[in-house]
Amino acid sequence: MSGVSEPLSRVKLGTLRRPEGPAEPMVVVPVDVEKEDVRILKVCFYSNSFNPGKNFKLVKCTVQTEIREIITSILLSGRIGPNIQLAECYGLRLKHMKS
Repeated sequence: MSGVSEPLSRVKLGTLRRPEGPAEPMVVVPVDVEKEDVRILKVCFYSNSFNPGKNFKLVKCTVQTEIREIITSILLSGRIGPNIQLAECYGLRLKHMKS
């Protein structure tokens, strides 16, 4: 990013316990980020769900969001399954998909 001399502050996501609040946890975007720096990623995944329309999650993030934060957001959403254990074993395979 041009014009930014120091990295933006990030909020780290902690454990994989479901929060009491919103049903859809998201990656936390810092307040001091400009609107142009925010991106929405469509993350597709395989699951045992019978509803193929639920096999993706839209994740709002910045260019400085860590991959682990995106993975944690997906695992907390419950779309892969409830009570995920060994969350550190999950990863992402990047693939360019034509729109």
